[in-house]
Amino acid sequence: CGDDVVGLLQDVDMCAGKEEREEVREHESALGRLARRGMVTFRAPHGFAPEGKHASAAEFLEDPQYCAAVAVIDAQTQIKREQLRVLVAAALCYDRAVALFRHGIRLDVDGDDDPDSTAAAPVPGGVVRAEDDPGTLSSTAICPRIQDLRQCYGDVCNEVGKLFLHLVREAIAAVTPTASASPADPRHSHHAGPVRLFFRSAEFFFEQALLHFRMGNDVSNVAIVHLNLSSLLKLQSNAAFSDAPTHDVEGSLQGAVDRLQQAHASLSNRETDPRTWDLVSEELAATLLLLGVHRRTLLVGGGTAPLLTRPTPGEEQRVVDGMERALRIYQQLNNASKTAAVQYQLALFYTRVWTCQRDETRTREKLSAAFQLFFAAHRHFIQEAGAEPTFVILLLDLSNLYSVVGGEECLRKALGCCMDMHRPFSQNAIHKALERARNDSAGDAWMEKMKTLEPVVEERVMGLVKGLVKLDKHKYVDLYRSVLAVKVGSATKGRGNAEASSKECSHEHYFEVFDVLDIVLKNASHLL
Repeated sequence: CGDDVVGLLQDVDMCAGKEEREEVREHESALGRLARRGMVTFRAPHGFAPEGKHASAAEFLEDPQYCAAVAVIDAQTQIKREQLRVLVAAALCYDRAVALFRHGIRLDVDGDDDPDSTAAAPVPGGVVRAEDDPGTLSSTAICPRIQDLRQCYGDVCNEVGKLFLHLVREAIAAVTPTASASPADPRHSHHAGPVRLFFRSAEFFFEQALLHFRMGNDVSNVAIVHLNLSSLLKLQSNAAFSDAPTHDVEGSLQGAVDRLQQAHASLSNRETDPRTWDLVSEELAATLLLLGVHRRTLLVGGGTAPLLTRPTPGEEQRVVDGMERALRIYQQLNNASKTAAVQYQLALFYTRVWTCQRDETRTREKLSAAFQLFFAAHRHFIQEAGAEPTFVILLLDLSNLYSVVGGEECLRKALGCCMDMHRPFSQNAIHKALERARNDSAGDAWMEKMKTLEPVVEERVMGLVKGLVKLDKHKYVDLYRSVLAVKVGSATKGRGNAEASSKECSHEHYFEVFDVLDIVLKNASHLL
């Protein structure tokens, strides 16, 4: 039972008398100060980190944010509530133990445990020097136990931080559906308050863990804490923080990148801890991609229409730099799927800016880069099972680029992109999706995405065929008539006759656009 564990830890803590508590105050950490002020105690060990505006525990405990956060905690399952209580209580005990140990062995050279202060570098092997003679070892020179305590203290603080990180994710998930409507929505405020308090608390405990892991020279755990802090900062870019005066999406994402770079710096190289290094690299690449997409959106907005106003070279480079760094990292990790995703995002950027370059040479360079990146992503997604929705969207974007370039040849190539959609909408692809659906919900999500894309693809095919007829009626009129006949037939029969022999699939599990793509493939292959 959590109450029994917390009670036992409180009894252990009470073994330190009042006089002893006063003596170790000089070694008091940030958590110790919160405990002394009554903001984090054994009786209410929620572990919430207050803002600087709270002068007293009573003021903090009456804050609406605190009350809302407690309500969220109380709504958790019993095991989750007790897990948080026990870990925070354990952190209080470890904090007291470290302070008492430092007082007992006079580790004055360690400095303050306050993360806001500059702590002294950890002494290898726990060797300290006497205060009165910096050149000689003290009588308690060898003290490995304090490093053990700091390791345990760091572990507990990191676990508490992870619990608050999870609470931030849950609170954001609760606020996201209503946050986009209006930040002033009372339901938004109800969730946004706990989000910010959970965020501060997670950051506080991660910083405490980071401090003690650094003192223990535990570089792997230092990197892991930086990784956790980067995840926290990425969450801060969410809309749940949009009503905060300091909300800065790019600043939060850049802060996450900085944390991950510090994680790499703490490890020095991959040989130190290959698994942790790769985890950090993967997260760094994902964050750089997210930052690049955000900058692209700010610069060129959404949609696919080419720009008419040219961004400055510096603005373009800020978007490209992060994405290209992410691309290099994914290539080093041999992550083909993520590599293709970055190539696709870079292609989308060049698709927007190629029309507004300062001269023809630059225009050709940007357009060529867009096509090359599209082709590279195409080579991967055409063979990745389950990625058919992404592949179809990529083909739509590539088809649109060909259409914008214009001319009969480019329109034929645009229609050729649509012909590549034949396989994703086929019965074979549907069967595989249904098989995946038996194991998880991925198959159901796949079907919903493909149903959403179906009318878009059909409209694109018809538009391209009409465009070709306008350019050369004699050459393409038969293709237009065959496509139109299939559309009319599908509308009257409720279903086309392609693959009609398959009795396993109901109408619900059939894409009518497949008939259109099938007739285009049969009648236009010799034209394209």
